[in-house]
Amino acid sequence: MVTVPKTYLGFDFGSKSIGIASGESVTQYATPLALIKVANNSIPWEKLIQYINDYQPDALVVGWPCDAQDKPLPLAGRVKHFAQQLHEHSQLPIYLENEHLTSKEAKQRLHQRYGKKRITEHKIDDMAACIILESFLQAHTKQQPFLSNNCSNQEK
Repeated sequence: MVTVPKTYLGFDFGSKSIGIASGESVTQYATPLALIKVANNSIPWEKLIQYINDYQPDALVVGWPCDAQDKPLPLAGRVKHFAQQLHEHSQLPIYLENEHLTSKEAKQRLHQRYGKKRITEHKIDDMAACIILESFLQAHTKQQPFLSNNCSNQEK
């Protein structure tokens, strides 16, 4: 049986910026793509939709802010709203992936690659999106989406 590769976009949502990464199911590897600035709590949907149109993913993965005990953090409500809006704009399945400690891991990866002096928030946020997506690809590609056109899993 041949496995059909699936393409995903991953998002690290923040109040000031949204990191974006692209990845695919066969290699389970993701690549940081971009950082989209959020100004005055206004999400630039045109830019996000442009990435979706350019990469034609099969589904989208959004980082879910939670602590070590898997309890949602204060940003979780905004992330859930962002995921719902992302689904409305794209009509693609949305998966939520635990993003606990992804910014810390992103900093460590970037320090190893570039050294401490060349690290910027831009690189941290899109690398965090990459880590979120890789985590999903390696562990959860068979889970049910949080949101899709066929179902709505509102557990989180």
